[in-house]
Amino acid sequence: MRTSPNQLGSQQHQINHFLHQLTQLHQEAKSEWVQAALMCPGSEEGFSIVEELELLTVDISGYARQIQATGQMKNVENAIADLRRFNVFENAIVIQFYQVSGSDYPKLQSYIQLLDYLRLLSLEYLQCHASEYSIPA
Repeated sequence: MRTSPNQLGSQQHQINHFLHQLTQLHQEAKSEWVQAALMCPGSEEGFSIVEELELLTVDISGYARQIQATGQMKNVENAIADLRRFNVFENAIVIQFYQVSGSDYPKLQSYIQLLDYLRLLSLEYLQCHASEYSIPA
């Protein structure tokens, strides 16, 4: 099934919208980020929840910003593989945070959910883009 240019443009618009929302929610949740860093500090072997989310945010939003800016990706296959690998809710540190935090961090949890949704939108866009140009996903 071919994706029309209008569908790709609409997906780009959605990615832009959710990038903006993610940035706004990050600002609104600053106090929860600080509290989460105290509640779930990193260990010598691993990152804290805040460090892990920052890494995921840089990776996921980096791909989304490239889609936003150019609508293209140099290596679509690698980008698709990376976005599949960055599944926020399969991350052990994020899972642990959800188990211990309950409903104490609603803005941070909304941020995490939005981050994964942005990952899925970017992944869908790239998969549609790859099929448009006959690049195997």
